[in-house]
Amino acid sequence: IIYMMDVSGSMADEQKEIVRTEAFWIDAWLQSQYNGVERRYIIHDAAAKVVDEETFYHTRESGGTRISSAYK
Repeated sequence: IIYMMDVSGSMADEQKEIVRTEAFWIDAWLQSQYNGVERRYIIHDAAAKVVDEETFYHTRESGGTRISSAYK
């Protein structure tokens, strides 16, 4: 499973929280239904980076947006 989130300045804290909440519940359901689910977390603003789960759920970065970097 790949979770991606825009952490740029164009995403308000409320929008980021919606993404985090949805990712949490989707993840909880998938793990309850399937064994060995592998997860990757990607955050992006002008550049994307793979992060750990803790960083994904708690980062408060901002900056420009360039989602193509996340897809790469």
